[in-house]
Amino acid sequence: MNRSVIVLLVSVLSLVILSTWSLYSALMLTQKGDAMMLNQLGAVFLGFIGFGLTAWIDYRRLNHQAWAILIYSVTIILLVAVLVPGIGTYRNGAQRWLLFFQPSELAKGALVFSLAWFCARYQHRMASFRWGFLYAWGVVLPVVGLIFREPDRGT
Repeated sequence: MNRSVIVLLVSVLSLVILSTWSLYSALMLTQKGDAMMLNQLGAVFLGFIGFGLTAWIDYRRLNHQAWAILIYSVTIILLVAVLVPGIGTYRNGAQRWLLFFQPSELAKGALVFSLAWFCARYQHRMASFRWGFLYAWGVVLPVVGLIFREPDRGT
């Protein structure tokens, strides 16, 4: 990991801790202040583990069709699993949770990764309307359609 990534990690971590502390300060007179602070710090910890692992992985090794198809397929399966009664959890007017996370958050990165692979793979054909627009939308629409089905308009 190079120095700029470490500086970025420390800077973002500092900002996140500052904002978490502000949240705690606003809620410390209520009963839920401590629980929300611990919940937020746990999420920050997991997020930084994921951020560190992502920064550690050499992106050039991920430029393979097998990875793109695997990540895209797992995302589609998780988005469909959310909609199955008994598997997906219904909260706040939408069925978008799978155990403790929202697959639509994973779908954001998976869609970027899959589209990047698609554009790199078919770069020589991207000037045509069919490949540059229609087939690219064929990658996007299943994911977006499943996210809108939840409904999760914020994602």
